[in-house]
Amino acid sequence: MKNFYYLALLVLTLGVFRPCISDGQEITDLGTVLQKCIDLPMIQSNYPADNSGNFLPVHIMQYPVTIPVDVNLKKFGQLPVFMSRHEIYDNNVDAYFLFKKIDISPGFAYVDYTMYYDYNSEEQKVINISLTLNSINDNTWEIVDLVFENK
Repeated sequence: MKNFYYLALLVLTLGVFRPCISDGQEITDLGTVLQKCIDLPMIQSNYPADNSGNFLPVHIMQYPVTIPVDVNLKKFGQLPVFMSRHEIYDNNVDAYFLFKKIDISPGFAYVDYTMYYDYNSEEQKVINISLTLNSINDNTWEIVDLVFENK
């Protein structure tokens, strides 16, 4: 029982004394890091457009990672559309992102995600991407490692 008490105290202490980042800074960093993810030059040609040639909004599946809908993120001047897994499938969304892991700490970020596109065609396409980023200064993130697998 004594060991359990010390373990509980350790867990609470680590939670209280973690690096101090305000919630506002965390959401700002999240938006900046996610913007880097959707702005990668090698995926730009995979974004779907309507019949007039205007790009459709970016869709993000809220599974397995849930992203706050108030994150500062835009693509083609539009806010992303956040949907559950069922909404993505039920609405036949042709291209979407699925973020599997997002780790952001002061000065470092790691994102593992997948872009699905041409999803309603006979040959659906998948790109697996992993990014490691370092913070250069306030709100400036630089990609230092990129793993890109086009299936």
